[in-house]
Amino acid sequence: MHGNSKQKFWNSKPVKTEDVDIRRAIVLSLIPPTGRILDVACGDGMTLSLVNAREKYGIDINAANVERAKKRGIKAVCRDVEEPLPYEDGFFDTVVTEGLLQHLYAPEALMREIRRVLKPGGLFAGSIPNNYHIWHRVAYLVGRPQSSFLFRDRAAQVSSSFFNLSKFKALLSKYFEIEMCTGKPGRFSSIMPSLFGWDIVWKARKK
Repeated sequence: MHGNSKQKFWNSKPVKTEDVDIRRAIVLSLIPPTGRILDVACGDGMTLSLVNAREKYGIDINAANVERAKKRGIKAVCRDVEEPLPYEDGFFDTVVTEGLLQHLYAPEALMREIRRVLKPGGLFAGSIPNNYHIWHRVAYLVGRPQSSFLFRDRAAQVSSSFFNLSKFKALLSKYFEIEMCTGKPGRFSSIMPSLFGWDIVWKARKK
């Protein structure tokens, strides 16, 4: 799915995030007051609206979401995040992504771009679904992947890249100094995050 077809697909899937759920709360807890922040795939700007930052930037492929984000005072642009980010090197103090990297054909390319636009020591924080949570494993084992929330009634949630916790840590560590990378939330996630954490959540710094 490339070019205009990709943009047409995502423009038909506006993201509405008025309710602050536990997943967003976890990501927000990783972001201290900051200077200039970028949300890659910012949706309607709800997450950025809750961050204490001097300047807030967002990028999203969905034009309707970009307009919503602008109404929240965010400097948002409409752009495919699999293209180079339209910012100078070392421009941001913090970059955040939520539920994005699993959708990309080349998530490592975006990770390199995020590293490029961060200042030295800048913060990269975010989350993605844990595709290998025990519930998803069981759903596939019994031949009912549609029972997994990754696919049930979520045409917009198609994943192109699948990560388990160790694989994601290995990728993240190529470009960043990891401060925290684990699986949460979820019952027993503190014991076995790779099996019981619903999301992979991280906090890392530009090396």
